[in-house]
Amino acid sequence: MNVYSKAMGKSMRALYDLHADQIDENKSIKRQKMQSIKYLHEFDREFQCHSWGYPTEGAYYRDATSADSLLAIRIPTMCLHATDDPIACDEAVPYEEIKQTPWVVMCATNGGGHLSWFELGGARWHAKPVSLVSLKFDGQSCRSCMLTA
Repeated sequence: MNVYSKAMGKSMRALYDLHADQIDENKSIKRQKMQSIKYLHEFDREFQCHSWGYPTEGAYYRDATSADSLLAIRIPTMCLHATDDPIACDEAVPYEEIKQTPWVVMCATNGGGHLSWFELGGARWHAKPVSLVSLKFDGQSCRSCMLTA
């Protein structure tokens, strides 16, 4: 579990507390359980699952994945992902689906966190590889996209 799970769980709990009267109209959501939430996955289990009819938070996460949508992409697309991202965790990235489509390339870095990719001095380096890849797209698919830096 990462540090963000507790912070996000606390934030979601605060939102629940702010709107508890309205949320409690949904009888499948239990106030006592909502008030004991500490982590994001607990919020997802007690709120999202009961709101949308999922049996577990894992089922909710699987249904929220981009894997099926990714296979429907028909324009050249580059995905940039940091494997140390605590929000969009690497375990959830649909790498196998990406390998199956000629329209998507993945650039996965081992650093970058969530919305970062900073260089020394504060600049952000992500624009450089994105620009290079976009120059290499042949307009039909990403299979022929070769990146040389």
